Amino acid sequence: MALLCPIILAPVRFAATFYTIRVTCNAVTSNLRFPATGDLDPLTDYFVSGDGDAVDLMTMLDATLTTHPQTSLGGWQVTYNADMRIVVTVSLLTMQLLWTHASTTLDQAVFGFADADTASAASATATNRASGMWRPARPPSEDSRDRQEIIAAVASTMDGHTRTARLVAPKKDRDIVFALLPQ
Repeated sequence: MALLCPIILAPVRFAATFYTIRVTCNAVTSNLRFPATGDLDPLTDYFVSGDGDAVDLMTMLDATLTTHPQTSLGGWQVTYNADMRIVVTVSLLTMQLLWTHASTTLDQAVFGFADADTASAASATATNRASGMWRPARPPSEDSRDRQEIIAAVASTMDGHTRTARLVAPKKDRDIVFALLPQ
């Protein structure tokens, strides 16, 4: 089955093991550590996928925002909107992401935010799509799906018996071709 309208994610890598983001929530400002637990590995590929995997940056951002002291009054949620832009929402409170503050070391472009602080509100929507995300906005013209190359061999013994070996190659290839994409 071909993909209807795919989004292709490229990996994001970080140079440092952790970063800081300054957040104001319910008039209380805090410097939060990103990621909230553990460290980033400079050799690991991270993705802004929203699938909850260990290398999902949206899950890491959500966990970081949850460490804010005012979180007990309301919960955070990091999701995509219909246009595939990241939306940060806090329930029952107002918040502001201070991307331009000197103590913020996390690059806001990773999540698609402009180089400006967000307005103080219950939610903030990124101005752009997240880093490493490409959405062609049309289905592929060709999709080879997940195919494996099959390798087989036939041998004959001296007494005339035939032996067949069929090996499946471990490498999987998938070709996706888009025709007539807008520039």
